Amino acid sequence: MFIANDRCTVNGLILAGSADFKNDMEKSNMFDPRLLAKVTKVVDVSYGGENGLNQAIELSQEAMVNLKYVQEKNLISRFFSDIAMDTGKVVYGL
Repeated sequence: MFIANDRCTVNGLILAGSADFKNDMEKSNMFDPRLLAKVTKVVDVSYGGENGLNQAIELSQEAMVNLKYVQEKNLISRFFSDIAMDTGKVVYGL
């Protein structure tokens, strides 16, 4: 899925999971070496499904600092923080 024309098509991979499978996979000779070179972080998560994905994103933010998704998420977090703290930086309404 991440290899085309004998080249890796992604800039980085994050392995996440709640058990040792992610570590075993990383050390296995079955894991393609072209993909292994792109692993930027391995994280332990407590949940599966969408909650696990969100937790993996949270735990991997420093590895994904240049991704637009993370930048937008941080911007929205600061926006809501400014609203909650009534800093005067946010105005909405008429």
